[in-house]
Amino acid sequence: MNDLVNNAPKGYKPPSYEKMRTSVFSEERALIEARLHDITDTWKDSGVSIVSDGWTDVNHRPLINILVYSPKGVMFLKCHDTTGKTKDGPYLMSLFKEAIEEVGREKVVQIVTDIASNNVLVGGLIEDEYPTAFWTPCSVHCINLLLKDINNIAWVGKTINEAKMLQIFIINHVASIAIYRKYASFQLLRCAETRFASAFIMLQRLIKVHQSLREMVVSMDWQRWKGSHSGDGP
Repeated sequence: MNDLVNNAPKGYKPPSYEKMRTSVFSEERALIEARLHDITDTWKDSGVSIVSDGWTDVNHRPLINILVYSPKGVMFLKCHDTTGKTKDGPYLMSLFKEAIEEVGREKVVQIVTDIASNNVLVGGLIEDEYPTAFWTPCSVHCINLLLKDINNIAWVGKTINEAKMLQIFIINHVASIAIYRKYASFQLLRCAETRFASAFIMLQRLIKVHQSLREMVVSMDWQRWKGSHSGDGP
């Protein structure tokens, strides 16, 4: 913010706080709503999918985002704070019904959620109450669970753990990462604890840079560094 103020055109006087929170805010909101009409005006012709996404914000509040997807693009509809709520079938059904009625039941062709049991229940309730809409499980969530099962295979898990040790060892030392960057043009990737696909993306990156890793570990730079850190790693 300070950079914006300091680099403002000479003589420019920014609007006051009161103007920002009233007229300027209203004008900007009207502009955004006008742009969104380009998307919403196509809904009656193409139909839409209503997508839910659960997450936790920085204040540890459990939130559910409701998004509307159409060939014209994705639009954020609303966010529900579920703090203190039981996210069972009836509660989730009420959220989806509210979204469907707001968008227009004749425009909704499908609901997309993950495959948690409560969402599976909601999918059936939606299809019963709205005959023109159907429930679709989220393909990304399904693939993530499939990769989780693969990750649980003993030799796969062992390979992933060894790969994690390798990349952590290199990344956690300033000198070793500097030597790595001297020989490789791609960054090493970290795993996300809850995204099992990231483990396989990490392995794919290691395969891509395996020749660079070989050149690194036989280089004089690495031998000198390892000689002074003989007890730091595997």
